Amino acid sequence: GLVSVRTAQAVSFALAGGAMALTLQLGWRATLAHLGFLAAGWAYNLGLKGTPASVLCYVVGFGLLPAIVTLALPDPRLPAAWVIASAALLGVAAHFANVLPDLEGDRQLGIRGLPQLAGRRPSVAVLSVALLLCGALVLIGPQSFDIPRLFAVGLVSVLALTSWWLGTTRAPSALLFRLILAAAILIVALLGFAGRQLLA
Repeated sequence: GLVSVRTAQAVSFALAGGAMALTLQLGWRATLAHLGFLAAGWAYNLGLKGTPASVLCYVVGFGLLPAIVTLALPDPRLPAAWVIASAALLGVAAHFANVLPDLEGDRQLGIRGLPQLAGRRPSVAVLSVALLLCGALVLIGPQSFDIPRLFAVGLVSVLALTSWWLGTTRAPSALLFRLILAAAILIVALLGFAGRQLLA
């Protein structure tokens, strides 16, 4: 109650406009990808959060993030399909991980997104599989099987499987969230080091 709805709306619109204005400097293609990213987030907050389509907002939003980067290059190009797919899977994992601690509270509030409908154990399974698939894509996609990459993907797999075990045997905890976050950071790092292999 400290901030009025009208003020929150005004700030939201101002920030969205500012974000788009800043992205215009990267070219119209990157701006269009950024617009899609913002639209996915707004669609989630404006109603899709409480529907089974909630995960689609994360799939679209995260999937577009690499495109903002590659379309801002002097020679704008779309990301490779494996990059878009791995980013989208990371979005799936992020969505289910983010909702896990609040599942019961969300249900009491009538929020019926996909994780709330699925429940705790299926949600943990979905996010763990998404991380495993993501790790496989960032290994196979660049076709670069050097030792550091193999080690990092192996660590992602260990973290994903440990997250699955923790999430199915006990209530969601700070440790579970840290493990998922660590796996996500490793995946983002692997994408970052892929260099020009990110391009289609």
